[in-house]
Amino acid sequence: MMLTGARAGRSLCLVLLLLSGCRSSDTSMGMTPPGDMASGGAGSMPPMEMPGGSSNRSAAAEPELRAGGVSTEIQFLPLVGAPPETAGAMAQALSRAAVSQGITIRPSGGPSAPLRLKGYLSALDEGGRTAVVFVWDVLDQNDRRIDRIQGKELAAGSGGGDPWTAVGPAVLDAIATRTLSETTRIAAAQG
Repeated sequence: MMLTGARAGRSLCLVLLLLSGCRSSDTSMGMTPPGDMASGGAGSMPPMEMPGGSSNRSAAAEPELRAGGVSTEIQFLPLVGAPPETAGAMAQALSRAAVSQGITIRPSGGPSAPLRLKGYLSALDEGGRTAVVFVWDVLDQNDRRIDRIQGKELAAGSGGGDPWTAVGPAVLDAIATRTLSETTRIAAAQG
């Protein structure tokens, strides 16, 4: 069922309202995804591995120190809600943004990074355009949520029956840049 106009706006507001009220450290939000995501069962999304290998930096490289002497090393957990091809394109956008912002992305299967991001994406029609709503739970090494990054980017066109078809690289790059800028701010606040 496609949502249009006012219904899409109300639905988007409801989704954001529900997600903003989450204060639990349970990042599953009380939902069990189809298949066991950790074991790669049927219906699971693979962990977001960066293109060209499992990290955007050499494992031997020392973490780069950002302003104030804070190292920004992060790790992405499986992305929920996007089709596999969009999840792969999102991983590429995050990798590009990480390189440009001096952020190290650790492999998802490796030791825990100081900050771990678990993402949720949703695409819906919003008045003839496609809105991509993104939410990233920012977790510490013990998987406790310490912050949340959320927002919306608009793509031109509605994508017909599948809003994901309207989501191109420019939208994913904008989401990646905003996500990693906020992550840097959160890392600096964590000290």
